[in-house]
Amino acid sequence: MTDFDSRWQTITQAARRVPERADELPYGFSTRLLARWEGTPAEPWVELITALGIRAVLTSALFFLASAALVAWQMDFTSFAPSWVDAPISPKLLLP
Repeated sequence: MTDFDSRWQTITQAARRVPERADELPYGFSTRLLARWEGTPAEPWVELITALGIRAVLTSALFFLASAALVAWQMDFTSFAPSWVDAPISPKLLLP
């Protein structure tokens, strides 16, 4: 046999001798996993996107409120369209 074949046979025999895996997780595994997850710092880009996203939403809301207030302040509330829109340009419209 070649060197590869002998190593392959050794590895496969060792793999056959390994006992079956248990279905249960080791004691305290989930607690350790959650503690490790809480202990890791957040990625810098996540913090940046969160901070900038909140600022963008607040800025756009401020611009919306300012523009709505400006429109309401300039509106005369008597007519929504000028009088020349109500009058037709020509009395008849000739269609071909």
